[in-house]
Amino acid sequence: FRLLATQRITALPLMPVIITRMFDPQLPGPDPDLDFSALRYVSTTGGPVTARMLDHLQRTFPGTDIVLMYGLTEAFRSSWLPPHQVSARPTSIGKAIPEVELYVLDDQGQDCPPGVPGQLVHRGGCVAKGYWNAPQATAERFRQIDRFPGETVVFSGDLVRRDEEGYLYFLARMDSMIKTHGFRVSPTEIEEHARRFDGISDAVAFGIDNPEIGQDISLAYTTIDRTPVASDALTHHFRLGMPHYMVPRWFIHMEALPATASGGKVDRVLASRLSMEKLATLISMGRAS
Repeated sequence: FRLLATQRITALPLMPVIITRMFDPQLPGPDPDLDFSALRYVSTTGGPVTARMLDHLQRTFPGTDIVLMYGLTEAFRSSWLPPHQVSARPTSIGKAIPEVELYVLDDQGQDCPPGVPGQLVHRGGCVAKGYWNAPQATAERFRQIDRFPGETVVFSGDLVRRDEEGYLYFLARMDSMIKTHGFRVSPTEIEEHARRFDGISDAVAFGIDNPEIGQDISLAYTTIDRTPVASDALTHHFRLGMPHYMVPRWFIHMEALPATASGGKVDRVLASRLSMEKLATLISMGRAS
């Protein structure tokens, strides 16, 4: 924080994991006498920004524009949410950046109507040639479709929906959807609802196989004060705000959620594995809930 003020930094690109660390309650916060008036904007990418993160940024940097962005490794930036829309649509990934077109397509390659989930497809600038020495993976992601002959577009593997005004909302990675009680559930929706519970700082939802219903929804979470929340309280929170089939069966408190090698995102696969290991231990001790 001191460097931001003393060096008169004008632009600050962040990832959600960095925002969490900046405002860790166990660490000293910014000195109230620091002057951040030179900071014109804060941009974010690399994962969802929670309401708590936005509140921290807006309180610490009043008058600074917050720009929420979404991008693909295969095509750099895809969309952005203008600062004047952040308060009204805090969970949106916005609309396509200039020189880019974004489509929401169903399994037949047809446009999904507003509100209907589909795969995000990126057409336009910064599309890569493919993956190095990985022809099969390249063929799956980089494709040519009839409506754009001779062009390569990127099939993101991300499930999104578009609202009536054209704003996009990320739902989940298509390979991470949880199948339970005959429904396909977005882990992102579970995680967003968990973060609305006072004291929860981050969360990862995943499925555990259950032959009777498909998968049990499980939620690994961290808290601001690093102490667990009563499972009954969390169950009540979900029952008040979510359909019955989206209420997690298991809640696993974690000291921290592991990050990817780049340090930018939560490692969902490792977080799920570590959480299942902890859950198995708790079940064996008769302490799971």
